[in-house]
Amino acid sequence: MMTSTAIVWLRRDLRVHDHPALARAACEHAFVVPVFVLDERLLTGRFASAPRAAFLRGCLEELDGELAARGGGLVVRSGRPEEVIPALARETGAAEVLWTSDVSAFALARDRRVRALLEEEGIAATPCPGNYCADVGIPRTKTGKPFTVFTPFRNVQRELPRRPVEPAPAAICLPAGIERGTLPS
Repeated sequence: MMTSTAIVWLRRDLRVHDHPALARAACEHAFVVPVFVLDERLLTGRFASAPRAAFLRGCLEELDGELAARGGGLVVRSGRPEEVIPALARETGAAEVLWTSDVSAFALARDRRVRALLEEEGIAATPCPGNYCADVGIPRTKTGKPFTVFTPFRNVQRELPRRPVEPAPAAICLPAGIERGTLPS
């Protein structure tokens, strides 16, 4: 019988359907902690706005409802992911932290830092596909470098195999006693 715990770190991918990290965690672990880290840079950065904050809150509320319908719920923490994710992994005794890969320079640097901190503590750090129908990091020029012009990138990318669409997990079981936190207001 499985008794392990996994954390699914949610970022742009605020959904339960077609979410490879969530599907894998629900399949391979007894307990799943879906977490959204409210990083102050989301609400105070150069793209800050009241409509953006309201949209985020609505998305998080809907996601929490979808997770609750499966027996779980959304865990919300505030702070920098580099601090919050390893701390939550320690708190829950998580064996693995999964997330959906992102390709922005900010996300890649943040994910490298989080991954290194988790691996220092012996916690598996597992990026999964899921933000795109094909891995946008794969296409390269004939010299092996990333594309700098869209049309040649698109021509190569459209020939890549598409990843399978993952069904929503039937059940999500949170570990007992976890503090869920509150949605941003």
